[in-house]
Amino acid sequence: MGFRIIVAGGGLVGLTTAHILSKAGIDYVILEQHDNVTPYLGSLLSIMPSTLRVIDQLGLLDTFKEYCDVVHRLHFFTADTVKTIRDETAFFELVQADCGHPVVMGHRADIAKALYDSLPEDARSRILLQKRVTDIKVLPDGVEVTCQDGHVERGSIVLGTDGVRSRVRQIMTMLDKGETTTEKEKNPYIASHRNFFGDVPKLPGVEAGLNYEGLSDKVSTQLLVGSKRMWFNVYEQLDTPSSDHVRYTEKDQQELLDKWGHLFVAPGYRLRDIYEHRMKDTGLINLEEGLVDKWYSDRIVLAGDAIRKVTPNAGWGYNSGFIDVVVLVNHLRQLLKSDPSPTTEALNKIFKQYHADRADFTQKTYKVSARRIRAVVWPGWLQRMIALWIMPYVSLGQVDWVLQSRALHRDTPVLDWVEEKNLPTHRIKYKQYPQADK
Repeated sequence: MGFRIIVAGGGLVGLTTAHILSKAGIDYVILEQHDNVTPYLGSLLSIMPSTLRVIDQLGLLDTFKEYCDVVHRLHFFTADTVKTIRDETAFFELVQADCGHPVVMGHRADIAKALYDSLPEDARSRILLQKRVTDIKVLPDGVEVTCQDGHVERGSIVLGTDGVRSRVRQIMTMLDKGETTTEKEKNPYIASHRNFFGDVPKLPGVEAGLNYEGLSDKVSTQLLVGSKRMWFNVYEQLDTPSSDHVRYTEKDQQELLDKWGHLFVAPGYRLRDIYEHRMKDTGLINLEEGLVDKWYSDRIVLAGDAIRKVTPNAGWGYNSGFIDVVVLVNHLRQLLKSDPSPTTEALNKIFKQYHADRADFTQKTYKVSARRIRAVVWPGWLQRMIALWIMPYVSLGQVDWVLQSRALHRDTPVLDWVEEKNLPTHRIKYKQYPQADK
């Protein structure tokens, strides 16, 4: 058997992995525990300019443009009085001028469907549904993965893209400790906030491409407006940070709506007004945060939410997992060119390099995301004072861009062997451009 990757998790990062591995010509299978890979969720996805470079390499740029809107304006206001704090377009103009590509947003379910539908038929056949991973055996020259229904897959490595409560991460930890039990893993992430979200049709009086954010003590609102629909969020600080996995009920959602329904999500619209137009079911989840120390062991390696969880306001979640896979496959491809059947030792050497390549980025995006949610959900007087007395006069987004975020985009890697056909004029010099001869 040639080199084969068993990918656990067929969510957005898993579907992206299918595209990248197909482009690289590396054999794989995806095991997804649910009965579909395109579930309806009333939430949106932000795509960063640096990520769009790789989307271009995958031949998906036009597809993403079809489903996404450019974000071009930011409007901060007080959530209870709708008094403007700051309204600006300059930040997004700066980002696009520097990077070439803009920041875009799209409906999460639409993007998942677009990723799936754009896969070749052979690639779609490699995605196996209702295959929940229950056990992994690491062999001298490969791995054996068993699913809950008894299905067994054999391959060379396991890539865990199975999210916050990663079963692959749990099994890897048990194997490292020499345990054979299936005790529940201690959650490495902690939630300090929760998020009530949903989507509604685009309503009159609000502008497409605009991000409205209502700021207040221990709660904030958000309305992102697309050309056809809008997405609302309510971010609420928890009384006590928790690592428990909480499943909220419809009653919990109603209680939150009763508590915060009077808050504005945009000028002219309160949360209770928007809620009346909801398109499908709404959601309420804890927003976990945290970093995992160990990313790999033997022939098991992790990516995406299995190794880091960030709050969504800054938009780095999916983008981070996407680039994890880019870096990992770049290394794997180079290794397989010289060694089609690499040893565990050789694999661990590139896994170590993958972790090292992504460590600094992970730390920075984690901190950026943590600061971002606390800038709008004020935990105390300091954040309130910054918002009310500094934000009206200083674009903190532009300050962060100049001091840190610009470098994150500049240094974000791309697939090192695939042509980039549509990179617009840009001011920054990217650290990496694809090399046609690789």
